[in-house]
Amino acid sequence: MIVLKQQKKFKNDMSKVSFSDSQFNKYILYLSLLRNNEELPLEAKNHALKGDWKNFDEFHIGGDLVIIYHFIEDSVLELVRIGTHGCKYLITSDKKFVDCGIKIMNYENYLN
Repeated sequence: MIVLKQQKKFKNDMSKVSFSDSQFNKYILYLSLLRNNEELPLEAKNHALKGDWKNFDEFHIGGDLVIIYHFIEDSVLELVRIGTHGCKYLITSDKKFVDCGIKIMNYENYLN
């Protein structure tokens, strides 16, 4: 079975997330499926990310709540971030998230 790991940012995000019962059940189910190398249901909208995050995937657990993750050498499932699409993350070229509400003064660096 694949080992599950959480990045520090994911743990911090989790402390701020409020799951409905349905979202919590999907969270548990989807992680179990991924750990057993099984496909997620279509409703999870599991898909690969692009650009600097091309080695990462994202799935939905209800509403606009999403989880970003990736596999490390097919033996580790690493959870990277959890959050909502309502609060769009800006992902910079150095693979860091700029949290919502932070204004970027020199935004030209992030347009490409």
